Amino acid sequence: MISKISNFEGVLSFDSKSQIDLIYLSAINISKSLHSKCNFINFTCYELHTKALNLLNRNGGFGDNLEKVNIYLQDNNIEKTNISVVDRDIEVEVKNNTLKSFIIKETKQLSFTIKDGNELDQVTLNDIDIVQFNGLYESPIGKLELTGCGVSQFTDYGERGYDDYFEDNKIGEVHLNSCITVKKISLEIPRPLKLFIEECKFDKPLLISSVYKDIHVTPTNLIIGDKNSGDILIEHINVNLNFSGTNFSNITVKGSGINALEFETFANHGKINFIDSKTALQEFIEANKNSNYLTAKDSILDQINFHFFDLNKFKHIQFINTNILGMQLFHYPVRLVNYSENLNILPSLDDERDFNINAKFTYNQFRLLAERNGDTDKSVEYRSLELNYLRRTKSNVADRMLLFLNEVSNWHGRNWLLGVGFTIIVGFISFASYQGSLRMFNFFDLNWPADYIRYIATYPKLQLPGYDTKANFLTDIARIFGIIFMGYGIFQTISAFRKYGKK
Repeated sequence: MISKISNFEGVLSFDSKSQIDLIYLSAINISKSLHSKCNFINFTCYELHTKALNLLNRNGGFGDNLEKVNIYLQDNNIEKTNISVVDRDIEVEVKNNTLKSFIIKETKQLSFTIKDGNELDQVTLNDIDIVQFNGLYESPIGKLELTGCGVSQFTDYGERGYDDYFEDNKIGEVHLNSCITVKKISLEIPRPLKLFIEECKFDKPLLISSVYKDIHVTPTNLIIGDKNSGDILIEHINVNLNFSGTNFSNITVKGSGINALEFETFANHGKINFIDSKTALQEFIEANKNSNYLTAKDSILDQINFHFFDLNKFKHIQFINTNILGMQLFHYPVRLVNYSENLNILPSLDDERDFNINAKFTYNQFRLLAERNGDTDKSVEYRSLELNYLRRTKSNVADRMLLFLNEVSNWHGRNWLLGVGFTIIVGFISFASYQGSLRMFNFFDLNWPADYIRYIATYPKLQLPGYDTKANFLTDIARIFGIIFMGYGIFQTISAFRKYGKK
């Protein structure tokens, strides 16, 4: 059937009871829409201008040898295109079209060929058994969304994958929802985009990588959402990586640049491995002030291998309400963000007391992790940081004072030199007060250093011969102060010597 109509007001429709082998349309303006509900084998359309094109073969077919349906669209301007051919294999080819919304759904097997010159705002594929793309990056696509599809091929560049071929061809977003992989497939990305993966089952591995040998400066945003399973390999790509929901996948990030790493309301029941990956290069950090961070919020982190990934290369590291059950770490985080930095990072805690409570909990989690991994040194370090933030959360003055003294006297068991210094300083305060109470303190007296040494050497008595005849109430107060706090300093010094031998 061949139709050449210049203008058509209203709707042009092909009845569902019709059986047409070939529909050929050229140079048609239809004010509202073109509907085809008939059985057809070939549909070819040139220079169609209309609001909607609906090709809906709902009758399906019977048997195993049904002919493939071919649809060819060229030089068309259509606001909304809706294609559904039930129980049939179809081949769709588009060239030099302007298609704002392009939907293909409920077909058996789809071969989708994209030629150059198209403007595709949104391409949606729903409930298709097997999808194969040819020339995916031939034309820009604002958003590509696949829901309930089996995917056999994303990208096949053939001989045309040279460096400048994809310079002007971009895809804004790719969404994979409830999809499966029919075989091992690759999604090779030529230019940065947003990639969302959710509730997919990868019976065969999915490889996500860059087309080029050099990792791009501008990163791809990769969001791995809820309830994915199977194997995902992220390789040789510059990426902002976000994990959310519950993960059952085994995910490997290899040879990539990680500019931002986020865990948000995330629970890991699979395995995540970072191999030969690192944070952003310095020139990227300088050009992107809001990147280069690691954040985790309301998450349960387990079975994550950062063994060869130095987390301290991130500019900011922040954990909020997050349980750290299992990580392999060679480089433990040295410092989390402080309160003022926290206000500039999303997510954040606006209340300083809540921030301190959260920091105490986080350092406690890292202490327990270090103990489980047998890293005594890091366990001791995190214990001191945990107690430091515990002091900031206390409202009781006595508790705050005790934790403060513990901090300044040996940094919560980490530094015996602080204990020695603390003992010498409180001894000096006691001796100066001792002499002051007797009205005989003279710092410039050459005998003063020797007297000070003799004074602290008498501990715990703290009394020099010949001074006792002039002693008074203040003298006894100075001695008691020295006896208590020098004793505390000596105890803290001994405790710090045992930092590797205590739990």
